[in-house]
Amino acid sequence: MGKEIELLDELLNRISNSINALEKQTRCYDGEITSTPPEAHLIEVIHNHPDANTSEIAAILGLTKGSISIRTAKLCKKGLIEKYNQEGNKKEIYYRVTPLGQRVYDGHEKYHTEQNRKIYNRFLSFSEKQRKFICDFLKEYADYLEDSYFPKK
Repeated sequence: MGKEIELLDELLNRISNSINALEKQTRCYDGEITSTPPEAHLIEVIHNHPDANTSEIAAILGLTKGSISIRTAKLCKKGLIEKYNQEGNKKEIYYRVTPLGQRVYDGHEKYHTEQNRKIYNRFLSFSEKQRKFICDFLKEYADYLEDSYFPKK
């Protein structure tokens, strides 16, 4: 392997390790309600995709339906989301953010805006072509990881 590939591998591992460590931390997003980043990200997906069912949420997050069911049950128990069925469809389960969950969502968005302002500004300083390349590469890498480690059955 060339030096550039070794550097790429080291950097991707550094990013992965940092994300793994951050995912375990509990944050207080509004001065009162605490949640972990994975909980906040699930709330974010439910908020941003109000018509998504369990399967669609799993696809968006790159997780299994079983994992989503476990996570949503915990969020329901905490009162951050609620589940419901659409009229005439008792099979599919849908979720919506509760007022308490909205506070987590708002606090999480504020956290991302403040915490990531520097990196977002740096990203936006690149040309449109460069930003597209970065996003294309990261999407391809995410797809590779999912296909390699979590193959669809």
